[in-house]
Order: sequence, then structure tokens, then C-alpha cells
Amino acid sequence: MTFQSLRTRIKIRKTMSIGGLFEASFSLFQKVWLQGLLLQVLTILVLYGLGVLAYIPIMGTAFVTDEITTYATTELSVLEYILIGLYLLIYVIVAIFQVGLTAAFYRIMRVKDQRLGSEKGVHFGMFFKKAYLPKLIGIGVANLLMITIASFLFVIPLFYLIIPIQAVILFFAFHPHLSLKQLYHLAFSFGTRHWGICFIVFAGMFVFGMLGFLVCFVGVIATISACLIPIYQVYKQVIGFTEIEDAIASIGQ
Repeated sequence: MTFQSLRTRIKIRKTMSIGGLFEASFSLFQKVWLQGLLLQVLTILVLYGLGVLAYIPIMGTAFVTDEITTYATTELSVLEYILIGLYLLIYVIVAIFQVGLTAAFYRIMRVKDQRLGSEKGVHFGMFFKKAYLPKLIGIGVANLLMITIASFLFVIPLFYLIIPIQAVILFFAFHPHLSLKQLYHLAFSFGTRHWGICFIVFAGMFVFGMLGFLVCFVGVIATISACLIPIYQVYKQVIGFTEIEDAIASIGQ
């Protein structure tokens, strides 16, 4: 589907039932909860692995002798800058991995939802290929910057950004051929036009996801992925999936 056709579909007003979206989201969660659990486990493993790497320099400083206090003004300040830079790098790497894993989860979600059986090449590592890395890095860095800036602005802008940030990953998952500019244009257009219904269903599924704390503290790992489903359901109703139709239309070209 082209950029222009996607823009046109986003602008078309569609009547959607909140109750119907909740029902569809719960139904789909039952099909993908295991993959959602794997998504959270992979994210935790990335965080844990990078956390261990970040802790190595800190452990190294414990072996520094008291003589370093003589040069505290210079040496320690350099060490602090290095650690800050390392932490920033970790945040960026985690953001990039999160985008890649979430985009793959949306593709897996579609396979389960549309009962496609097995779609060749659909797995959690599918977007970490060389062809996708530039856009993957761009989205990860851009999303991290927006979240950071919104957090400094009294957090309130985060409530708006929740939907477009999810939407850009969703559009990237199903339209990776588009440029970063086009992806963000579509994401913010989609998020702004359908923000209300997306946020209501997202909030409901978020509450459901947090019920994992009541069942078992670690149970939230298995349920929190439910928060990613509502925007997929809205996307399916607003834009839909037209790969088969596109393939048929291109036969004579």
C-alpha cells in the first residue's frame, strides 16, 4: 500500500464500537499471550544483559586506591562523564531493541489474528536485518527523545504521545518500505484522528494487564502485552490489510 493510499484511508471516518474493540482485543490476547510473554522476557533479558555491562565500570571504580582523591576534580569528573555516556547508550540500545521486538510482535499478532497458519520469515528477529536497521535506529532514537522531552514537560504530553509512538511502530511493522518522515506523518495523523478511541481501549487493556500483579507479581509479564493490542484493532478497522488485493492488482503490471 502506498503512502498516499494510507493517508486517504486514515482520513476516512469510520464508526467503531468501543465494546467491540474490547471484545476483539481480549479475544486476540488469548491467541497471542504466549508470544506477548516471550516479548517481555526478551526485553528483560536485553535490559539485564546491558545492565551487567554497565555495572562493570562501576565495579572497576571500587578497586581504585585512595590516591585518586588527590585528583578528584579531574579524574572522577571524566569517569562520571563516561558513565553518563554509557547509560545514555544503554537507553538508546534498549529503545532500538524495543522497537524491533514490538514491530515483530505486531506481525506475529496478524498471523494469529488472520489465522494465516505460518507466515515465512515472521519471528522476533525479523526487523534486525541490515535492510531495516537504519529505520529501526531512527525510530528508537526519535521515540526516546520524544518520551524524554515529554517527561520533562510535566509528563502530561506523554498521554498524547502514547498513541502516536505505538502507531509509528505499527506502521513500520506493516509498511517498512516507507521513509521515516512518512512513517511519522502517518503515525501522528492516525494517532490524532483516532486518539480518543485508541486511548480508551488502551487504558482498559492496561488495567487488565496490571491485573497480573494481583494474581502474581511476575504475572504482569504475561499480561502487560495486552496494551499493544487495541491500536492494532483500530488499525485493522481503519486501514486493514490489503496484501492479497495488492498482489492481484499487480499481476497485470
